[in-house]
Amino acid sequence: MPPKFDPNDPEIAELVSLFKSSGISEVKTLEAVRNPKTSAALKQLVLANKFNDKPLDDKSASLLASLANQGSKLSDDERNYIARAIADGRLKTNDQLSGESS
Repeated sequence: MPPKFDPNDPEIAELVSLFKSSGISEVKTLEAVRNPKTSAALKQLVLANKFNDKPLDDKSASLLASLANQGSKLSDDERNYIARAIADGRLKTNDQLSGESS
């Protein structure tokens, strides 16, 4: 059984603060911190692209969270490229993110 989620854990609180400062909704933030792989990927994306300094809008932040969740087979460089495409508006939908449409 996975360890119980403790929002008062300093590491969890730090991640929540980092993700929220990037524009990621509370719901998406809590989903991410409950999954260690997604949380690590999202943290890397936020820090590498400095989204905590220049937060994304709601839709872009949601796409970024989806990228962290779905992009586990991508390299860091590939995820960062996609994250920048989300930030500058080249990718705007989950379908584009998953490659289902253009």
